[in-house]
Amino acid sequence: LKPVLEGLPDGVEAARRGHALFLLNHTDADVTVKGVSGTDLVGGGGVDGTMTLAPRTAAVVVES
Repeated sequence: LKPVLEGLPDGVEAARRGHALFLLNHTDADVTVKGVSGTDLVGGGGVDGTMTLAPRTAAVVVES
């Protein structure tokens, strides 16, 4: 099996459904996830390569 994203920080989960990438930060600290590009449906705006997730939050990115 190949991971959804390579090199995820500890405590971060990623799942892909079609063109949507779901990221969940299960930790108590900010984390930076690399290799993400598209439109952030939760926070709004674009993502161009890296994304920072606040503690205990999630993001949904529609990949371009």
